[in-house]
Amino acid sequence: MDAVERAAQKLLVEILKVKKDEVVCVTCDFEGDLDFALKICETAHKISAKPLLLYSSSPPHVGRAGEHYLPKDALKSALLECDVWIELNQKWLLYSSVYEEVVKSNKVRYICLVGMNKDMAVRCIGRVNVPLLLEFQVKLQELTKSARSVITGMSEFLSA
Repeated sequence: MDAVERAAQKLLVEILKVKKDEVVCVTCDFEGDLDFALKICETAHKISAKPLLLYSSSPPHVGRAGEHYLPKDALKSALLECDVWIELNQKWLLYSSVYEEVVKSNKVRYICLVGMNKDMAVRCIGRVNVPLLLEFQVKLQELTKSARSVITGMSEFLSA
């Protein structure tokens, strides 16, 4: 298994907890890393998930401003039927009406990896000890919840 496939597998199995027969939709636009999108789909297939690659043109704008250049009804229909959505677009769908409806359905596990390419995936996913990172996040959450106050910057002070 090469480093890119290892990163894709870690993304699917350890981070997104993809299970057998789940539908994994990967969105990628013409400016995104199609090779990485394909590697995710191939890896999803290897773990007995059902990959779907939605490859579209890159609109001139992002989010809601760019959705008028895309087949938004088709995107929305497909994404509402998936279990996991991995967004690799350079011109993101995040904050578009498609994104809002999919997230509102509360059915789809979404991860925004806008602009992620193979090299970034190897460094930022493949080489990360995910169980240790999750342990750190839980500890940080416990500390934050038990704090009476949190200082967020030079002039911001939040208290319980």
